[in-house]
Amino acid sequence: MGVFRKRILVRNPQSGQSLETEALVDTGSTLTVLPIEYLRRLEIAILGTRSFELADKNTVELTVGYAEVTVEGGTVLTLCAFGESVAEPILSATTLELLFLAVDPARKELLPVQGLLM
Repeated sequence: MGVFRKRILVRNPQSGQSLETEALVDTGSTLTVLPIEYLRRLEIAILGTRSFELADKNTVELTVGYAEVTVEGGTVLTLCAFGESVAEPILSATTLELLFLAVDPARKELLPVQGLLM
């Protein structure tokens, strides 16, 4: 898949505090990943930690919490991972699916899709 980025709005669902950033669209990432400073700045409640496997097969433990993510006009409450070593924000497969968006890798776009009940 071609690499591309999208502007997203990250919001604390309790306080309403928010910030805008650019995120790498990565369907290989389970959760949307954000720098730990976003968790601190927005005062997002910590739910605990989860273990993640990196592309190089190493494992990292990251703090997780719920944030509202807005992209392409849609907003969803989604579990996000926050870490000190996060190089850049990542918009994940789970968040995209919750927003009913799919990746068009040729055009480097997000496209609306129908949900499935099968």
